[in-house]
Amino acid sequence: GGSPGEKALGVLTLLTNVYTAGDMFLKPDVALYSHTIAAVRNTLLDWQSRRIFQHDEDRSLEKELAGGLLDALERMESSLKEEMKNKKKDEGIQLSLQQWTCAIRAYADGLATFASISIGDDEKIAEEMLSKLENLIATNSANIVLSVDDAGMNDTDTQNRLNEIQRIVEESYTSALSSRLILSKEKGSFADFESALNNAITSEGIFHGMSHRSQESPPDMNFLFPQPTPGNYRALVECWCELLRKHYSTPEANTAMANMKELPHLKAESLLKQLEMQQAGQPIDGSIYVNVLWAWSQVLNWPAIYRQNQYYFAANAVDELLKRTMSRYENGSVTFHWDGTVTKMYNIVYRLNSKIFKGGEGAMKRSLKLLDQMEYWYRQSDGAIAQPDAFSFGLILKTISNSGAKSSASNAERILQRMEDFGVKPRERHYLGVIRAYSRVGQMDVPDPRKAEAILQRVKEIYNENKSVKPTTAIYSACISAYGGSKRHNSVSKVMELFEELKELHKETSDDDFRPDSMLYGAVLDAVSKARSRGDSSLRQALQLLDKMEMNHDIGDIETGPNRYAYTNLLHAISQSRVPDGVSLAEDLMLRMDNRSRQLNDESIRPDTHAYTTLIQIFAGSAQSDAVQRAQKWFKQMEKQYEDGDPLSKPNKVTYTALINCWRRSDLADAGEEADNILSMMETKSKDGDLDLKPDAYVYASAIDTWARSKSDGKAVRAWNIYQRMKKQYSRGNMESKPNNVIMCSIIKACGYTRGDREDKQKALKVLLECMAELKTAKYIIPTPLTYRSLLNAAKALVGDDAKRRAISATIFETCCRNGQLDATVLEALEKVQPELYVKLPGDIPSKWKRNVAQVRSGF
Repeated sequence: GGSPGEKALGVLTLLTNVYTAGDMFLKPDVALYSHTIAAVRNTLLDWQSRRIFQHDEDRSLEKELAGGLLDALERMESSLKEEMKNKKKDEGIQLSLQQWTCAIRAYADGLATFASISIGDDEKIAEEMLSKLENLIATNSANIVLSVDDAGMNDTDTQNRLNEIQRIVEESYTSALSSRLILSKEKGSFADFESALNNAITSEGIFHGMSHRSQESPPDMNFLFPQPTPGNYRALVECWCELLRKHYSTPEANTAMANMKELPHLKAESLLKQLEMQQAGQPIDGSIYVNVLWAWSQVLNWPAIYRQNQYYFAANAVDELLKRTMSRYENGSVTFHWDGTVTKMYNIVYRLNSKIFKGGEGAMKRSLKLLDQMEYWYRQSDGAIAQPDAFSFGLILKTISNSGAKSSASNAERILQRMEDFGVKPRERHYLGVIRAYSRVGQMDVPDPRKAEAILQRVKEIYNENKSVKPTTAIYSACISAYGGSKRHNSVSKVMELFEELKELHKETSDDDFRPDSMLYGAVLDAVSKARSRGDSSLRQALQLLDKMEMNHDIGDIETGPNRYAYTNLLHAISQSRVPDGVSLAEDLMLRMDNRSRQLNDESIRPDTHAYTTLIQIFAGSAQSDAVQRAQKWFKQMEKQYEDGDPLSKPNKVTYTALINCWRRSDLADAGEEADNILSMMETKSKDGDLDLKPDAYVYASAIDTWARSKSDGKAVRAWNIYQRMKKQYSRGNMESKPNNVIMCSIIKACGYTRGDREDKQKALKVLLECMAELKTAKYIIPTPLTYRSLLNAAKALVGDDAKRRAISATIFETCCRNGQLDATVLEALEKVQPELYVKLPGDIPSKWKRNVAQVRSGF
């Protein structure tokens, strides 16, 4: 072959053959083997780069050359053994320092090669090579040290050679630590979470082995047994961070994650802190901080992690880590060898903020504050670091538009101006972010969608002037959504005007960026169905428009027809309407989706979790007598679709809550039992690893209220038992199952509406007294006047004797006054329940008795 590696192997083979034939002067030495292996390594890495760049899958030449490298290493090992064996014992020094250096470098080059290039299914070649290198050094360490003294070099040259050997050994460990991770990326990633975890555990074993050898070695051998370097730490941190990739996050992986003694992101941060202590006084490359920040940013993909923590825990952690990193940069403990490192760090934090959809104004303020910090470092460094790029501004605008805050639109406009200040030219996604900010102000009602349309007009003007940005389909869709979200300004004529305008633009240009798509259809249908009209005419018009879109697609006038997003928007519109035939309309729409999906063989139309859940919610709000039975039928279809292999139809927590609500409103005798069974099933499945079904406060509240509404004799006890399960979930770290006052009031209602015999009422009274005790001790339940009014009414219902009831009523009323929750409704309840106590009240109610009432009624 003509490559340097192939030529070097050819020369080595030639000399070996000549030596084998009897020419003792041409015996290949360690230096020749080392240089040959280095040449092969460089050739292989060059070939790999070319293959990746050219998207070439043929690795046959690489495998052949790599096989030659392995063969050269084996021959070098044999040569070393033979040479050391032939040395006389009294000569002391077996090999020169240069020979030892060449031997160590040969193994290091082999390690670097097989850490990057796979020659088969065996991924352990690099680890086996590290083991051979460790054995070579451990077995010959004394001789290597003696060779240093025998080298006859001056102190500077000797130290340089020792530094070179130490660097080679350190890099060998970096290669070994990274090998499986690097090789996995050739396939995209590891096969699953377990494979990634095994890699991290293996790498940690290598790392601890290196650290142990360093601690056990004498000072004069430190160059052979170095302590882990920042590069070694970073390689191990990357292995642990790899576990947090989103596509590993399956129910099984989440179960495994929950059982880990130390979570990956915490492990990575712990390693970082160890490195900071080890490198005290010496700067650390900031790239390792990027890895740890990235790990923290991924935890929202793992229910096993985020559901055990407070809402902002990840955002707080990355803020603190970023602050620590920049503080260490300021005092010289961190350096940034690449000027884009700081920008990358901030972008990681911006992306995390953009994912916190419920973060609202808080997430927006965090990102704006980060931008101010970023600008500070940019100015301080004279533009050397921390320059916001187009990606930074895109993420900030996404966070702003998701916030729904009143100031979001004005903040988004200011971001466009700041982009110009930094010399970053706004692109389509930035204008889209501003339009979405206008369309989501207030979330439930867009004040003025005309401002969103003004941004669209600005983009159209730029497009007409120089074509540098385009008024894309996504931008039109966002503008239409803004009108659809406005109670005052939404109009069918405006929505259709924008829709037709885009269709005409696509017809004129044939540009795919203007092609009407499913998201556009969904936005149009949603806006039309919400437009102001008499009765249900807007909803009917939206359904007619859906008919027309389907027909146009079927006859070929449009390439992309409505997808499930469009249908689901209509389902949602039906759920918000009060049309008498809403349930039938919704069922027809679901059947239409399913049938059309089968006819067109188009999975994008098939009903998914959101569609099924919306339909069941419609049943839950229906007054029809058979609503729960029809909901059960659709739920079973949803389950079957999921069991048949459609992951997009998996019932989730919201689905089960909707199903419980169907039972809650059904007025059927077994409603409480059925709701309890659904809740128990969710508890069991979440315990078995399906964390998506971990019950939250809404689920528990629905199940408890189903018992409270039922006519079952023991409903108070059953409601109280569910509450105890809820408390246990909360105490075990399920923050979403935190008990609240609404739930407590439902239990009190269950007590008060118990209609059984004397024994049933005694049991209900016992539960009522438990509730009163709970209100005194549970800090997470904040009672309101409604709580105390419900307690008084329940006491009257359960205890017929005024004298026996008086002590209970007095305790309830005293507690109410002590907590400052007395209002007119509580007084009215007291007058009916215990009039003899009511007449003893002072004429002027002390203000401290009502100090915590949210809104004091006039005249009280």
